[in-house]
Amino acid sequence: MARRSDDARAKKCIGILQPVYLPWIGYFEQIEYVDHFVFQDDVQYTKNDWRNRNRICTKAGPTWLIVPVKRDGLHTRLHESRIDYGRNWARKQILTISQAYASSPFVAPVIAMLQEAFEAQPERLTDLTIPLIERLSSHLSIASTFSRASDVPRAPDADLTARLLEIAQANDATDLYLGAKGVAYVDTGFLAQNGVSVTFQDFVHPEYSQNGPEFHSHMSILDYIASVGPAGVRHWLDSLPKFGAHG
Repeated sequence: MARRSDDARAKKCIGILQPVYLPWIGYFEQIEYVDHFVFQDDVQYTKNDWRNRNRICTKAGPTWLIVPVKRDGLHTRLHESRIDYGRNWARKQILTISQAYASSPFVAPVIAMLQEAFEAQPERLTDLTIPLIERLSSHLSIASTFSRASDVPRAPDADLTARLLEIAQANDATDLYLGAKGVAYVDTGFLAQNGVSVTFQDFVHPEYSQNGPEFHSHMSILDYIASVGPAGVRHWLDSLPKFGAHG
């Protein structure tokens, strides 16, 4: 599918987000919107966050899927964080997902992805989470390309906004599409002075038929796929605006 109108080919939009374990659907909306997506894997790892966990909806309500991470110190970068295989969490996760979506005809390919990823036992957390996001994007026919921020040289004194500019310039980006929370800490004026425009996500969460009587938003993409199938998710993505569609 064409990702931008003919008169806007000189423009390029990228998204920049920290990699997340089996992200929610809003994460994939950001990947779908942009031409290229950069995993911000060079930031400090944060505990009790979405980097190593997410939720699915069971008949009893939301439940956590957690990848245990070794305690490597307070200043460990996300791409340095190591997975703890000391507990049999992978088999339990597969069982939890299989039981939660036993009646769904759409879950088997996703479970196969997870089993293959778990059997490989990557040492680093990002070597589990990033390939899974890429494979799920392919499963949903998302055409964006991917790279990692850790591959972009970083100036020692670069603050958050300066780092965004470094990543944008390394990817020849004219536009950034960032999460809504970025409004509070991104200096859009500085970026504009350096030729980079910023749009912040303004996301409306869809509702769909789900396990249990009450709808729970912000579940893992697994929940949406299990409920409507990859074709249903693709139909929803096709209904959303794309970068350059207005130009």
